[in-house]
Amino acid sequence: MKITPLCRLTLILVTLCMGVSMPTFAQNHQARFESMDVRHYDFEIHLSDTSDVVWGIAHLKIRFKKELNSFTLDLANLDASGSGMIVDEILENGEPVDYQHRNQQLKLSTKAVEPGDTRNYLIRYHGVPADGRIISENKFG
Repeated sequence: MKITPLCRLTLILVTLCMGVSMPTFAQNHQARFESMDVRHYDFEIHLSDTSDVVWGIAHLKIRFKKELNSFTLDLANLDASGSGMIVDEILENGEPVDYQHRNQQLKLSTKAVEPGDTRNYLIRYHGVPADGRIISENKFG
């Protein structure tokens, strides 16, 4: 079965979106669900015919259920081969946010949030997916 580029990008982006978690409970999904709710997400993907680089912009609207001042998203960072994503910018409600991107995690140091607060995030990133961009035929040609 051939996996199309759109399918690959969708899988990467779904992983990013589903990766919202608290730093100390990276694999504890219940703690994540109890702490925040991603109310909306939108992804812009820009591709080039001349390279494998993918440019992306993720728009997230998050409603917080608990008091937090940081949280993490899963996002592959650069590996030794040069594959992975580089974060160019993160904005919280239009203002720059401090962040760290290591160990496949993007930790956002946000302004303190209270239960019920809703924040909008914009994350600009680029890079080469680990398996590159594979362009192949699909049922439409």
